[in-house]
Amino acid sequence: MKKSTINYIELIQPQNGHLNTLTLEDDVRESMKRDLANWLQPFLTHLTAKPYQGEKPRYRTALNHVYTTFVALIIGFCITSFAVSQGSFYLALIPLGWSLTVYGSRKLR
Repeated sequence: MKKSTINYIELIQPQNGHLNTLTLEDDVRESMKRDLANWLQPFLTHLTAKPYQGEKPRYRTALNHVYTTFVALIIGFCITSFAVSQGSFYLALIPLGWSLTVYGSRKLR
């Protein structure tokens, strides 16, 4: 019984003879920059905590942190109180409201 083996070159080289642009040395964040839309890049930088090469850093002021904290607290409280007052189907919104409230309160520390 003969085992079938796949050559590594066959995995990165398609049938037309051209090499793929993705190699093992590529950085994952750089491949995201290359393959995904430009408007998505700030979110990906925030999500991965790693900017792509050449990206300008976003500086946040203390006032920006205060605004986002209180906005999260207010929206979280409003969503939770709305869900509790309406009942039935809207009770599914409680985890969202709680998570925003907890996020805002932990950011206040």
